[in-house]
Amino acid sequence: MERISITKLHVEGLWNKYSFDLLFDDDVNIFSGINGVGKSTVIDIIWGLLSGIITQTYTVKKIQSAVLFLSNNAYISVVHNEEGIEYKTVLNDTEISREELLQSLKLEGVATFDAYHNKSEYIKEISDVNQFLVSDLDMILNRWIARFHRYMTLIATFASAPKSAENKKTFSRLVTQLEVFKEKINLFLDDKIFSIDELGEIRFRLKNIEDTSLSVYDLSSGEKQLLILLISMLCMRKEPGICISDEPEISLHVSWQKQLISVLREMNPNMQLIITTHSPSILYGGWQNRVVNLQDVINHG
Repeated sequence: MERISITKLHVEGLWNKYSFDLLFDDDVNIFSGINGVGKSTVIDIIWGLLSGIITQTYTVKKIQSAVLFLSNNAYISVVHNEEGIEYKTVLNDTEISREELLQSLKLEGVATFDAYHNKSEYIKEISDVNQFLVSDLDMILNRWIARFHRYMTLIATFASAPKSAENKKTFSRLVTQLEVFKEKINLFLDDKIFSIDELGEIRFRLKNIEDTSLSVYDLSSGEKQLLILLISMLCMRKEPGICISDEPEISLHVSWQKQLISVLREMNPNMQLIITTHSPSILYGGWQNRVVNLQDVINHG
């Protein structure tokens, strides 16, 4: 699979005031800045262009235009003016569909408290399904647990598939990545042990107490947040892709923040990671040279 990454974002007329270029490294990109500088807006622009939903969101009203340049000689653009909104994707100077452009790209938008879905519709969707979903974070976690179940189904599919060399290789890779996932979660936990039962369900128990059983909805907000982030890495299956997250350190203990980027990179070294943060702790481990102060970029064009 070809590795595609973002190389540059060009924005014109943010809040009818600012125009700027934002350059990207192909592995880790960390955007910082004071509240209100536009970190979440920039993330929303990037996610909206890649996912194609920018034309349906309020974010497009904050800009006159935006162009996202990719490493495969492609770009995605949106223009917002009095005539309306124009969205297009271009590869090698030829306009193609978004699906064609990104068919080989794994894209993960890891929402935590500010979800990318329509909250009111989603509340209606799950209100009669699961009584444990009592918060925004629970609703987001529920969707990621569904993604985890699909991963487990994929393992079962290859386990029962014809024993070709390629199938054996894929099965082995999926199982190995699952073991790494389990190892990394337990690396973070102090008083709990993570496991997967015979039905493929995620389970937690208290350390030193064998007969305890906790569901994912019994976890603390920080533990739920961590589980979401690591499931997202598992589902990328070490394949090239782009992972975008707005303030992933929310609710995480400082010691967890220090390990976060390194652990995410270990689980998928082939992805481009794009995050915003307020936390100096998340830079621990040598990522200081990947920090961009958005206030400087936006104010100075």
